[in-house]
Amino acid sequence: MNDDNSAINGDNMSAMSGGSDGGAGEEEVYTAHTEREVAFKLLAAHALVDRDFYFLLRKDPVEACTSLHIVLEEDDYEYLRGNTTESGPGIDWRHVDEHEDEIRQALNRDTVVRSLW
Repeated sequence: MNDDNSAINGDNMSAMSGGSDGGAGEEEVYTAHTEREVAFKLLAAHALVDRDFYFLLRKDPVEACTSLHIVLEEDDYEYLRGNTTESGPGIDWRHVDEHEDEIRQALNRDTVVRSLW
């Protein structure tokens, strides 16, 4: 069967998994980096739709993460606190603060978010 759902049919699995050509015998290498990236995306998305969560994330990243059942490494919490880590500079909260409410309003969250968990 040939249709436009090649990813669903497995024809594009190598592109989706980051593998080379998806050939037989190749196994995707698992690392925790994927989970970490998803965790940061979840934190950012939640902060954009929930003002209270945004301020909790700024004030106490550990508590904010715990409220979403997320556990990060200490360097990641330092990044969220805005501190420089071995990986580089943390979040520049002053710049984000200038736009967070405007972005939240522009998202029209009530049309896509039924509850704030």
